[in-house]
Amino acid sequence: MEKVKNKHEQKYLRMTLNERIQHFLLLSSFITLVITGFALKYPEAVWVMWTRKLFSDYIFEIRGIVHRVAAVIMIADSLYHIFYVSFTKRGRKLIIDLWFYKKDLTDLPVILPPEPASNTTHALHLFIIMIDTEKTKVTRDELISRLHRKNIGTGVHYIALHLQPYYREMYGHRRGDFPNADFISERTLSIPFSAKLTDEDVGDVIVALKEILE
Repeated sequence: MEKVKNKHEQKYLRMTLNERIQHFLLLSSFITLVITGFALKYPEAVWVMWTRKLFSDYIFEIRGIVHRVAAVIMIADSLYHIFYVSFTKRGRKLIIDLWFYKKDLTDLPVILPPEPASNTTHALHLFIIMIDTEKTKVTRDELISRLHRKNIGTGVHYIALHLQPYYREMYGHRRGDFPNADFISERTLSIPFSAKLTDEDVGDVIVALKEILE
């Protein structure tokens, strides 16, 4: 949901006009396909026979046209919906809201990504957690190793800039030169985050993190 502000109160936008049209077309085309398809599958049904007597067999020709039009609308709407949730900011936000990473990781000794500021939109590119070393003895590197043994890939985004080879060699920077950057760099890792993840995949990641950190 997206927060909408006005002078007097805050409201939450559940669906935009675009999303309402998508849902309406999907629902109406599905219902139309069911009704028109039922008439073809069960031509001897009471209501079908009654319809044929009332409107003559010509209604079956109309049924065929309506059925095909509804099928085209449903396919087109479905393809657009896939595009919408994959390539638009609003669509990606809807998908991430359905995932359960954050709410299921709140009890673990990790620092989770903050909520985006109200006037910004998250790119939803990475899901980064930071190990809270005051609450667990498991280090970041140990966590990465144990996750990999469970066939769960991770990444480090990112190693502190002053520890990159160029800056170490060019300017002689060493660990400790920038304590805050060192602190974050040593505790940060990215867990799997992709539109291709299934609910089962996400569940596997959460269970593995709990087994290791709890």
